[in-house]
Amino acid sequence: MRKTIQQKVFIVLFAILFTACGGGGDSDYSTNDSNPPGTSTSVEPSGIRIGCIVNDVFYSGQLSLSIDGNQVLSPGGSLSVNAVIVDEAENPYSTPVEVTFSSSFSDAGLAEIEETQTTVDGEASAVYRAAGGVGTDTITATAVINGTTLTATTTLEVAGNTAIHINFVSASNLFLALKNTGGPARSETSTLTFEVVDNTGTPVVGQTVDFGLSTAVGSLFLSAASDISDASGLVHTTVNAGTVSTEVKVHATLSDSDPLVTVVSDTLIVSTGLADQNSISIGVESFNPEAWAYNNVEVEVTFQAADHFNNFVPDGTVVYFTTELGSIDDSCELEDGVCTVIWRSGNPRTSYCEQNGGCQPALSTVTAFLIGEESFTDFTGNGYYDEGDYFDEATDRTEPFRDDNDNGSYDTFEPWWDYNSDGSYDSNPNGIYNGSLCSDEAESSGDCSKELVYVQASTNIVMSGSFADTFTLAAVQGGVSITIADVNDNPMPEGSNIEIFNAADDSSVVSYEIPSTISDTDYFVRLTTAGSYYGVVTTPFGNVTYSDNTVTIN
Repeated sequence: MRKTIQQKVFIVLFAILFTACGGGGDSDYSTNDSNPPGTSTSVEPSGIRIGCIVNDVFYSGQLSLSIDGNQVLSPGGSLSVNAVIVDEAENPYSTPVEVTFSSSFSDAGLAEIEETQTTVDGEASAVYRAAGGVGTDTITATAVINGTTLTATTTLEVAGNTAIHINFVSASNLFLALKNTGGPARSETSTLTFEVVDNTGTPVVGQTVDFGLSTAVGSLFLSAASDISDASGLVHTTVNAGTVSTEVKVHATLSDSDPLVTVVSDTLIVSTGLADQNSISIGVESFNPEAWAYNNVEVEVTFQAADHFNNFVPDGTVVYFTTELGSIDDSCELEDGVCTVIWRSGNPRTSYCEQNGGCQPALSTVTAFLIGEESFTDFTGNGYYDEGDYFDEATDRTEPFRDDNDNGSYDTFEPWWDYNSDGSYDSNPNGIYNGSLCSDEAESSGDCSKELVYVQASTNIVMSGSFADTFTLAAVQGGVSITIADVNDNPMPEGSNIEIFNAADDSSVVSYEIPSTISDTDYFVRLTTAGSYYGVVTTPFGNVTYSDNTVTIN
């Protein structure tokens, strides 16, 4: 059987952790036996199958567990259930697939299982926790691919009363920076703590607990394979990040326990933790609030950031903001990759750029920036930037500046931030990838740099006026064309209502609501009934302007 790199990772994982297919059944199958005892194998015409891998052999229709097939799970214990989807060549099925896990006990409320998991490189894993069921439980995994339902099962023995339990207590970091990319705010390690107790919840001293990782991809490793519980019943181990972005759990098992006493930690995330230039974005609640004549009109500004692997950057990462007009919160802290600040209308309402003819009046540039890295495509697939990888030159950063005239380049009147503290604006990017994923070899050859940069994103807010300075109607085929703009030739405020009236009886015949827009001032309403018509626009704050003319439709 031809193995890809992913398959080799699977083999290491299954050989160490998932020691049997089929749960309580016999797992000592010969490598040429593709249909082990108790398995009903159904190969679909596509050749895509679901099952497990043991000793380099794929067994269709069976699931693997993170305990030996002859061991018994203790009450309250937990373990991992694993399913693998392969193609006709028994390579991991690379397209993400939702796998649904269930069990007889969980259906009866006597066990807990993570119901839906999405495959990564063909693999899906769910945590199972005993919650009152005793005896044999049947666990089932189901996936639907191209309209065909694939199913695999296993059985698990769950014990009754036992004197000892293990509880997961804490992880010092739920997010780990990739190996060799950490820093003061991005640790490459996480210390996990578990507690050994008896059936009354009292800590148990002197118990040996063995640890295992759910995956070793990217050379993830544990600092201690086992630990002995102290006077508080606590044991510890440390997860050390590898070179590949992934999720990982730690299994803690009471050594030589029978029935087996085991528990699974919370999920840890391994990634860069740095915002990636092409993975950030900024948006506003409204582009054109009624703000030219009113103070303290508020607009939410939302910033979103992910890293090179498009995972959320860690909670607490600070994003800084600046605005050309009005005022704005200076910063916010990301949570689940997102944070929001408030822009408020007020002075200044003009800028140097506008006064010198370079900017649209009442148009404010809002810029957000934070420390991060530039973007690249990893052709080699090793998680680092190497010679031959594709550097996205559109993300090549200079020092951050607020582009008040929106021309895409720095002008002397625009504010900037002296990232390297040399007292002058560095206007030319260095032309190479800057980021934590620069490999040592590529850095030595000058193809990239591990020096970080400020990544930034900008948007605009129009301080729209309350009265239309231009408001004309024109008859066109099928209706009426409307040109309407405020005193600064900007769009009227979002939510303003344009209403067309019949001049003969002042009856309203059609209306249109101004959308959120930066520049649109021309609109169209359908109107085919002959007559003379005029327009009225009413802003969200109730300010009214009549059209400059009437229009006749024949």
